[in-house]
Amino acid sequence: MLIEALLSTVILSVSLTVIISSITACVRSIVYSSDYTEALFLAEDKMLKLLEKGSVAVNLKEEEAFPAPDDRFKYILQTNISEFSKAASDLPSEEKINEVALKVYWDSGKRKNALEFNTYLFNLPDEK
Repeated sequence: MLIEALLSTVILSVSLTVIISSITACVRSIVYSSDYTEALFLAEDKMLKLLEKGSVAVNLKEEEAFPAPDDRFKYILQTNISEFSKAASDLPSEEKINEVALKVYWDSGKRKNALEFNTYLFNLPDEK
């Protein structure tokens, strides 16, 4: 009888340990997915604002945090003239194409996470 009680206690404790560790892993996964989704929406919003303009300045570099309550997410936005536009130097300024790179990054505990997006936009027209 004592051996049966001891054996069932061991089985119960091992089972509880496995259940608690799987719940912890699920919670970590939910938090990571939530952060990833929030970063994705912030990056999409930033890219859409650029696409609404339809053009972007060349050699632009922005490194900022998003406004509160999303201030733990930061971004780096860089633009460079594309290789195509370098090769076609006879094109007018507004027909040149810029490479746009957006990186959204955030800390999640000890881990650093990041998303990167790239697109192409026309150069800002020359002011006359």
